[in-house]
Amino acid sequence: MKSQHFDLHRLVVIMTLLSALVGEVGICIALGAEYLENGIQALYTRVDMLGDYVNSELAIVFNISMLAAGSCMLLAMYGLFLLKQGAYSSIVACLGFLVGFSTVLMGVFPINYTVLHKFISLAFLLSTMCLYGLCIIAKFNHQSLCALPMFILSIIGFTASIIVLSQYDWATLDVTPCQHVKEQVCWIAVSIGIQVQVIVFWCISLALHMNQNIINQQDYSEPHHDTHRR
Repeated sequence: MKSQHFDLHRLVVIMTLLSALVGEVGICIALGAEYLENGIQALYTRVDMLGDYVNSELAIVFNISMLAAGSCMLLAMYGLFLLKQGAYSSIVACLGFLVGFSTVLMGVFPINYTVLHKFISLAFLLSTMCLYGLCIIAKFNHQSLCALPMFILSIIGFTASIIVLSQYDWATLDVTPCQHVKEQVCWIAVSIGIQVQVIVFWCISLALHMNQNIINQQDYSEPHHDTHRR
C-alpha cells in the first residue's frame, strides 16, 4: 500500500514537470519563430497571440503544446487529489485542475475562436490567481506546505495577475489593447507573459517540493522498518 502511495506521488511529480516543460518548449518555439520574423517586437506579443492560425507561423506547435501541457496538468492534479493529504492539498488540486482544463481549452480554441477564447483566458487568469493567493496564505498558516520558491513566485504571479485584471475591459471580456508606438514596450503583454512564465516555474517548484517530500518520507520510513525487523 505504501509503495502505491509513493508511485502516485511520483506520477504527480513527473506529470507536473512534463506539463511545465512541454508548455515552455511550445511557447519558446512559437516565440522564436516570431522573433526571427519581427525581431525584438516579438517579445512584446501577447502569449495567446502565438496560437493565432492566421498570423503566427508556428501556431500549431503552440496550440498542441498547450493541449499536451494541460492534459499532463489534469493528470497530475487528479493524482494529487487522490493522495488526500489534507484540505490545502485538495484545494490546490482542484484549482490546478481548473488551470489544466483551461490550458487544454486554449489549445483547442485558440484566439481565432474569439468569444470562447476570451472566457477561457479569463478562467485561466482567475484560477492561477487563486492558486497564487492560496499559496501565499498557506505560507503564513502552514509553512511546510508552500516552499520558499513557490511563495516568491506566487507573489510575483499574483501581482502580475492584478495588473492584467486592472487592464480588463469587462464589456468585451478582454484586456485593453496596447496603446504604444512600435518601438515602445507593451507592458500589458509583458505582464501577461510574466504571469504565464510564473505558472510554469511554479509547477516546477511544486514538483521539486513534492519530490523532496517523497525522499523525506522514505528516509523516515526506512529506519522504522529496520527497527520493526529487529
